Amino acid sequence: MTSRARSWPDNYSINAVAETYDGGAVLAAVKDNAAAMIKCSQTGSQLWENVYSPAFIESPESVIENPDHSLILSGMTYSYGPYGDYFIIKTDQNGNRIW
Repeated sequence: MTSRARSWPDNYSINAVAETYDGGAVLAAVKDNAAAMIKCSQTGSQLWENVYSPAFIESPESVIENPDHSLILSGMTYSYGPYGDYFIIKTDQNGNRIW
């Protein structure tokens, strides 16, 4: 993977990054308090972005790519109460939610 600096709008926070099979990267992010994933190419160009949660307060902490190229996003959510719960989201390689 190449190195590239990129600026993101103020409503983003990038919490974790994983290299993908194609040499790109997938980023675990917060966008407007909602969990999101952003896929970038080898050159750093954004390929897609998906927001997954009910947008109360989400904190994605990890992202991994499975051998079948599906993605797992996990972290904490405060959407269902003040004490927090864990969330796990599985997507296909294009970020479409499976569960």
